[in-house]
Amino acid sequence: MACLRKNFTLLNQYRNYLKTQKTCSGATLKVYEAYDSLILDWAEEQPLSKAQSFEVTFPKFLISQRNSKNEPYSMEYMKGICAYTRRFFEWARDHKQDYRQITGEWIKMIKPEKTIEGIHEIFYYTLDDVQRICDLKTDDIRLRRTIAALAFLLLSGMRIAAFFTLPIKDVNLDSRTVRQLPTDGVCTKYNKAAITTLLMNSRLMKIIKEWDNLVRSQCPLDSSWFARLDRNGNFDPRIIVPMTIDNKDELKARARYPYRDFCRDLKIICEMAGVSYKSPHKARYGHIHLGMSKARTAEERKAISENAMHGSLAVTDEVYARMNSDHANKILASFDFDDDPFGKRSDPEIESNANSDSMNDMMMKLFTAMDPDMLIRAGEFMKSMKTNL
Repeated sequence: MACLRKNFTLLNQYRNYLKTQKTCSGATLKVYEAYDSLILDWAEEQPLSKAQSFEVTFPKFLISQRNSKNEPYSMEYMKGICAYTRRFFEWARDHKQDYRQITGEWIKMIKPEKTIEGIHEIFYYTLDDVQRICDLKTDDIRLRRTIAALAFLLLSGMRIAAFFTLPIKDVNLDSRTVRQLPTDGVCTKYNKAAITTLLMNSRLMKIIKEWDNLVRSQCPLDSSWFARLDRNGNFDPRIIVPMTIDNKDELKARARYPYRDFCRDLKIICEMAGVSYKSPHKARYGHIHLGMSKARTAEERKAISENAMHGSLAVTDEVYARMNSDHANKILASFDFDDDPFGKRSDPEIESNANSDSMNDMMMKLFTAMDPDMLIRAGEFMKSMKTNL
């Protein structure tokens, strides 16, 4: 029981660290408490400091577990638990002497084991999906709000809780910037603050600007850009609340307030446009895929990751930038090894080297064809030029 008590105490210390240093909300910590229970069940009477030598790995243990409905955990849920567990061991290794022997390589191996049930397609709102939705004509103010919101989510990549708590004053369409500031009441993850950028697309920006002009003419600048409407679809000053609350749990509750209505209206406009409905968060996936499709350098990829307010490019690549099988298959189907058996690709650096080789060949042919006396004079000229330099 001593080991179990020691494990329990350490996990509580880690959660307290997340609360005080990482400013995790109460709702998030509640989820992590459930994760801790699974970690304790896995360790049983063994100290977590010896986890590297446990006979059953944590991913294997998760596969054997069942939820409250007696069903296996989903792949997404296991990814969340494993990510949390990796962070816990990294923290413990940095702060506790007993955990120094745990290696970084072992921690990296705490990932869900791939199973047939774990294979799933990656779905997100594409630019074409949202353009088709933006082409809809409607006088319904609620649907207009939803269309503008989806366009904004795709171009901004904002998390839904941050978007619902975004004040009008923090949107600048002239510079295409969005001020995601917790001090203004924006409910960002881990209370991060950033000034992010909207991607450029004229068709979508036109819809966004129309809504922006409307809410600025009807609402105070410190009220939500996703303006509250009464039952008749009119802007209602009684439910326009300034974004000035510091309590993150209360902010999250405010963000949940319009979520159900937004999803309901989103289903309606998707059906009207003939687009498959996906959750609002899939617009964030679409934003990152859209940006990554244009990125050509490491710097550009990093800019996309920073704009999504990710802690690292690895998060962007591993979670959000994964291709669905159709996209991957189209790319692979474009490879032709009949005409090009060595699989050479059109690469700027390769083409540059090839051009350089061609230039060298041409110069060699030119010098070979020249009269020997002319070559001597050319050599003397080049020598004099080098001396002058």
